[in-house]
Amino acid sequence: MSEPDDIIRGVDLRPELTPPTVSQQRLNELSCEIERIGDLVTSRSESADAAIRAFNARTGHDYVAVDFAECDASRSLVEFATEAARPARPRVDDITRNELVEIVRRLRTGCLVL
Repeated sequence: MSEPDDIIRGVDLRPELTPPTVSQQRLNELSCEIERIGDLVTSRSESADAAIRAFNARTGHDYVAVDFAECDASRSLVEFATEAARPARPRVDDITRNELVEIVRRLRTGCLVL
């Protein structure tokens, strides 16, 4: 028999199940780099590909030119920088049903931004 959602709410999530905090300094650094790469991409600079590869190597992500060229179309610069600062594909083993329900609840209410 499953528990109703209102009983499951309020589950304390393990630290590995919540997004890590990102310092303002790191956000500023990444934001500047994202804007710089965006300028390289839109001006069709020959150094754009190398800059993207270096950015991906530093962040562990797999961004492509269009991510930088159209950054403002789908998300803000801060959202992009925050995403880049966090692990690309975090994996957490043995998530419980209650933890999963809590993650979905927080996403739906805007309490957990991934």
